[in-house]
Amino acid sequence: MSAFWDAITGLVEMPINFTFIGWDSLKELLPDVTVTLAKTLEQYNEHRQNHACNVLYS
Repeated sequence: MSAFWDAITGLVEMPINFTFIGWDSLKELLPDVTVTLAKTLEQYNEHRQNHACNVLYS
């Protein structure tokens, strides 16, 4: 998750709207990873309040 954090906070510009397609399948296969990933995206929004990303999990 450290590399993911580095990517979303410095390497790429996160979009205003982000749809994570296949979330339910990923959640079934890797529940711990999806919890951490969702928390990381929440932290991003707290960290970047002026450029928050609306995440839709589908």
